[in-house]
Amino acid sequence: MPFYYYIGIVYLVIINIVTLVMYVAEAEHPSSRLSATGLILLPIIGGSLGACIANFFSDTEYRERRSWLSKFLAFIPPFMFIVQFLLIVTTIGVDNVFSFVWNHAVDRAGWIGEYLIVINIIAFVLVIIRKSAYYIAPHGNFLIPDIILIPILIIGGATGGAIAKILFNFKEDWSCNSTMEFQNFIYNAGMFVVSVIHIGLYAYFFYIR
Repeated sequence: MPFYYYIGIVYLVIINIVTLVMYVAEAEHPSSRLSATGLILLPIIGGSLGACIANFFSDTEYRERRSWLSKFLAFIPPFMFIVQFLLIVTTIGVDNVFSFVWNHAVDRAGWIGEYLIVINIIAFVLVIIRKSAYYIAPHGNFLIPDIILIPILIIGGATGGAIAKILFNFKEDWSCNSTMEFQNFIYNAGMFVVSVIHIGLYAYFFYIR
């Protein structure tokens, strides 16, 4: 691997740690010294993953009170993460990356590997659409209804959904009745639980057994 690859990896690790720390600190103790420009610039220069993680686990949606920053701070980190991920994949070689993932899944699990890749991509996209819909529609869940999204998460797409959940800070809380409590569980802790079960089953049947 060329030397500049190592420099790039070190830079990305450092900038994402710095961004994570600064976003968490800003969420817990808002500072007038950290300008809006700084919050937006950090994900753009490489700290997008750190910003996404901080936004999700530190519940930094409080920034939506600053109305003109609302959509920028909600979507700049995940958007820049996708852009930076695609740039990295392009640098390595799109064919090399996707061929490796696809061929490895098929070699290990056959059609099940193909199915899991496709269903997780679908779940990833649907969770993003569901999250985005709340900014363009009064009731975003109407765009991607529960009757479509929940089964897709359960039958194999939970890992893709969980990744999108973290990147786009997808959180829902329905606590009116038993049905909505189940939805609340699936869309929050349940998504991670189901994802772990899927990964564990895949690892057992196609790596360990």
